[in-house]
Amino acid sequence: MLRKTLIATVILIILMSIAASVAAENPPPPSELRPAADVGMMNLPGGGWWTGFQVVNVGTAPATVIVTLYDAQSANTYQSVPKTIAPNASYTFSPFNSADWTSPPPDGFIGSAVVSADQPILAIVNEQNNLAGPSGIAAGSYRGFTADQTSTRLLFPLVKHDYGSTHKTTTFFVQNASDTAADIYATFRIGTNTYTKVYPSVGPYKLQIIKPGDANVPLGGLGSLEITSTVKLAGIYNEHQHNAAVANTLLSTKGFAPSEADTTLYVPLYKQDYNTAYSGIQVQNAGTVTATIYATYTVAYGGSGTYYYNLTAGPGQSVTFFNVPGWPKNTYGSVILSSSQPLVAIVNETKYSTGQSGVYAAFARSKVTNCAVAPLWKTRWSGTTSGQQSAIVVQNVGSVAATVNITFTMTAGNVGTYTPPARTVPPGASTVYGPGPFEGGPPADKPATGSVVICATQPIAVIVQETTLPGWTPRDMLNYEAFNQ
Repeated sequence: MLRKTLIATVILIILMSIAASVAAENPPPPSELRPAADVGMMNLPGGGWWTGFQVVNVGTAPATVIVTLYDAQSANTYQSVPKTIAPNASYTFSPFNSADWTSPPPDGFIGSAVVSADQPILAIVNEQNNLAGPSGIAAGSYRGFTADQTSTRLLFPLVKHDYGSTHKTTTFFVQNASDTAADIYATFRIGTNTYTKVYPSVGPYKLQIIKPGDANVPLGGLGSLEITSTVKLAGIYNEHQHNAAVANTLLSTKGFAPSEADTTLYVPLYKQDYNTAYSGIQVQNAGTVTATIYATYTVAYGGSGTYYYNLTAGPGQSVTFFNVPGWPKNTYGSVILSSSQPLVAIVNETKYSTGQSGVYAAFARSKVTNCAVAPLWKTRWSGTTSGQQSAIVVQNVGSVAATVNITFTMTAGNVGTYTPPARTVPPGASTVYGPGPFEGGPPADKPATGSVVICATQPIAVIVQETTLPGWTPRDMLNYEAFNQ
């Protein structure tokens, strides 16, 4: 009997014939691919898009994991080969690895997935367009949804429609997380105006793509989104260029169920013009009345001290904390958001000297715990002296100093278990592991991937940020939120 099911909004855009077994991180060169996906449907600019997803076993015994893919463009489904994953270990499912599938998805597949296991599991998904060639440097990462994280109502703090001088647009991938077809309703709030769209009869477990233009949101629009249905939903946010022959940026993160809103939110990493990197926090008022939203910034590097600012948002509306007046430049640290009304928030980061961007979801006070699991960690995973590297940021959201312990279980490449010395983190502050070497961590000069478990004596909020090493072709940052347990 499968004890826990993971509903993962897994969007697979496969632009190749899956004829041979290929490693997940090493797909065939673009010359061997043939475009097939309906670009107009998926609404991500240019070609070369594909996804892989990492599943981690957070149970106490080996897990048997099965994946079912649901085609958004037909009634077809595709089944994985059952995979056995050891406790605290992870496995990467790839559309390029024919050994993962009893019935491999065809060229041009785009859809969603349900991942099931006989032990508790978690997952993250990577989207990227490196199959478009050297200029395909867009990438994003987001968490899969456990069944208890789905909801009949989803909140998204940020909507853009060809917005600003960078011409950014947001596209939302929403999955019917039930076994019943249902209508899905989208309400875009742009300033004081509301724009709506109904998507009829979305099939069981299937994907629906939602775009601002569907509801006639005007070009240049900036606001928020609420999605509702009579069935449970899961959904993600994608920010990208409005048009591009080959995309060079993608920001992806989760949508929020109302149960994830809180009057206090935690932001483990915020940058204020640090080494040309800026963060922006988009906060949505999930309550029923206008609210003042207070931000408290605790500097971790480049200075010291605590700084404050506040903004006001109406019900369902969003506000943005960016380049905040009075907050010191060339610093980074952590932020606490608070209000009399429940809030949800996402955190964008852009490094202006390189154009690299990333995003993650802020953490609700009611959801943080003393332990968290990160399904994917990398050290130089290109297999060369350059490549991808991860960093983990751990914020102590408790009221007193916390002792933090962390364990890295590397399951591919340089296999092994690593337990760095415990660290003491003041209340409200953060500590960073990586990128690069740190005492007791996996050797940073040897390629490896694996998963991470973090535990502390106080509640923690944890994010993972993946970047590229100097000398390697830059690509977007991949941020995701570790799973509190």
